[in-house]
Amino acid sequence: MAALNRSEADLHLIEKILSNQSISGWESDYHLHTAIAKAGGNEIIMQLVQFISAMMKKAMIDFHNYIEKNPTTLQIIEKQHLQIYESIKLGIPKQAKQMMMEHLNFVEKELLQSHVLQR
Repeated sequence: MAALNRSEADLHLIEKILSNQSISGWESDYHLHTAIAKAGGNEIIMQLVQFISAMMKKAMIDFHNYIEKNPTTLQIIEKQHLQIYESIKLGIPKQAKQMMMEHLNFVEKELLQSHVLQR
């Protein structure tokens, strides 16, 4: 949806989030996913992302602490974020969806391996 509905302001915000190294990992991730949801133009999806993030804040922080110790995982996630952004920017919804699904599946696998949710 974001690849079809995004505005120039949405693209600028996503790009700003991706390039801002001063925001901590979990906050940056939260802002990125929220901005992508907003760019999609679906208020329900945006509220769902905000709700899930609020409910899982501690797990998100713990997970980011975990992945920061693994530079390879961090690089993969950063690359995935850039691929998602590029797909949205180019207006290719199928590719954006595929990139987001690959990202979410990868994060799910890493999250389960980290045992963050079992703490």
